[in-house]
Amino acid sequence: MMVATSKKHPILQYTMSESLLELIKTVARMKNAGRVFTPYIDYMVFPKYRRVFPDERIHFDFPLTVLIGRNGSGKSSLLQAIAGAPYGKSLGRFWFGTEVDPIDIVTTPSGKRTLTADEQARFWYSYKVNGDERQPVKQRVSRPGDPDNWEPTRWAKKYGMTVKPLENDRHEQIQMDSHYLNLRLYLSAFDRCFHFMSESTLSNFQRSNVWKKKSITKGKSQRAKSKKPQARDYIRHRSRALERAFGLERAFAIGKNKLADSPIKIAPKVLEHVSKILGKTYSKGTIIHHRFYESWAFSVRFETEVGGYTEANAGSGETAVVMIVKLFEDAQPHSLLLLDEPETSLHPKAQVTLLEYILEKVKEKHLQVVISTHAPAMVKYLPKEAIKILKTDDLGLVHIVENVAAEDAFVEIGQEFDPKCNIVVEDRLTKSLLEAVAKIQGNLVHRVRISFMPGGHTEMKKDIARLMRSANSVAITLFDGDQKCDHRSVGSITLDELNANSLDEIIFQQTNVKVKFPEDSNMAEERRTDLRKEYLQYYERFVLYLPFETPESAVWDDQAAEELLGIALTPTEVTTKLKEIRGEADEKKKFAIVAAAVGGMAIDSIHAVFIKRFMTHSQNSTMREKLAALLDDALNRAAG
Repeated sequence: MMVATSKKHPILQYTMSESLLELIKTVARMKNAGRVFTPYIDYMVFPKYRRVFPDERIHFDFPLTVLIGRNGSGKSSLLQAIAGAPYGKSLGRFWFGTEVDPIDIVTTPSGKRTLTADEQARFWYSYKVNGDERQPVKQRVSRPGDPDNWEPTRWAKKYGMTVKPLENDRHEQIQMDSHYLNLRLYLSAFDRCFHFMSESTLSNFQRSNVWKKKSITKGKSQRAKSKKPQARDYIRHRSRALERAFGLERAFAIGKNKLADSPIKIAPKVLEHVSKILGKTYSKGTIIHHRFYESWAFSVRFETEVGGYTEANAGSGETAVVMIVKLFEDAQPHSLLLLDEPETSLHPKAQVTLLEYILEKVKEKHLQVVISTHAPAMVKYLPKEAIKILKTDDLGLVHIVENVAAEDAFVEIGQEFDPKCNIVVEDRLTKSLLEAVAKIQGNLVHRVRISFMPGGHTEMKKDIARLMRSANSVAITLFDGDQKCDHRSVGSITLDELNANSLDEIIFQQTNVKVKFPEDSNMAEERRTDLRKEYLQYYERFVLYLPFETPESAVWDDQAAEELLGIALTPTEVTTKLKEIRGEADEKKKFAIVAAAVGGMAIDSIHAVFIKRFMTHSQNSTMREKLAALLDDALNRAAG
């Protein structure tokens, strides 16, 4: 996560990628403007496609769409369908039938039968040409010699289509280049050979003159003792030819036997982006497609200031980022790019930087991008329109849930999500009350984290000197209403007041607390002044107040008190205690009377009874709305 500086308050630092947020807003404005992203698939519908629930649809309201779901929820299948939508693209390269997994055969109680044409898998999608909607269909239609053929078919109202073709019986397919990159399955040449080398290749190598000559050595070397070569021996031998191929400017071949394509120098621009994403400086890079290591695959050589190395000694994230950046740099404007779990092997900061890079390319080249991910860092700042959840029901059918907040999406798949807003309050009761309000506000509870500060408002005011310096998160400080005061704006401070002593007095007048700042006797006066300005800036921006004096005064209810007293006291004793309570004006003391009367009951349990009544009684609806608005305000302030 990047640490940015507020434009409103240059001194105050808080956790946020302002450039990323501005980029998202810019891309959204471009999309809403109309024809910038053209051609563009607006939505897709799946009348019958694999395990997707019939007639499910997905909208692409934001140029970057993310698919989130548990393993096996169909994210890759959906990406493949989208990749196969444009003209000239076929889903058959990704999804094809075999004897053990037939696609066109269905088993019924009476036996097996072939699917009819109406039962074949299909999807349709919508795009616009000069404002006019087109709705082409693609269907799996087996042909002799091509059983996995996908082709355009006729428009049909029964599939939920609404725009009938004016002339022919079908709309033309969208003309759009598409590329699908599955980062989960991407393996470099070294990894593929080292981890999945076939036994037959090793056996052939063992019988080769190369290995026999190496095994006939003087003395008792480790190799001479070994009767069978290992993968490392094979790779070590074949790497000599790979080294030669890296140094050529042409393809590598022995006679007519081609072993490698021409090496490709990684462009400086690509290296620059890779360096930024990974936080590591690369001076040169080369990619080569070869089959020195048993089968055709890619190798990458990197050069840094400390030396050169290939993917054998690189992190898998390095080669993955190279492939992603190269894909985006080579992509033609208005392309459709699909990435399956691009965050693989990347740490969270690199994930955020990669997301920022992708959005920059979306803006620059007017790309349409769809990715699947399990990474909160890749989704945290994206708008609801960009986020889609894939959920599997009890029958194993996949449903597409749209317009979901990032926090709710990751709660759905059982992954902890760092909330966008941390709120510090004075006590347990306020914490429990706000959590109850957050829970009924569309799972707002997953977007905020509420904690209370032992020691109350005095310690909280002192602790602001620490909170405002946090590099990980900036907490919203929420005081009871009885602490509310007019905040002194830094902009209103005069030149005469712009010194540490005067600012200490202003802070004391505002808080009634003497705040100690992290400073020593050698600290410059200018820095001492800045620390106090930062405190006032924090107060102005991140301090809020409850819409009532204390939480006890808001949730107190005589009926809830009577209910609790009845647990431990006789009816006569209850009547006596209620009379005592009604004679007390301070709600905090009323709670103390109840707590003492029902001794042994945890204070949280006592609070829960009062909060439940507060949340259900119609007379408190206005106050609940104010608390919900307060949480929204806190979220907005935390987001910048």
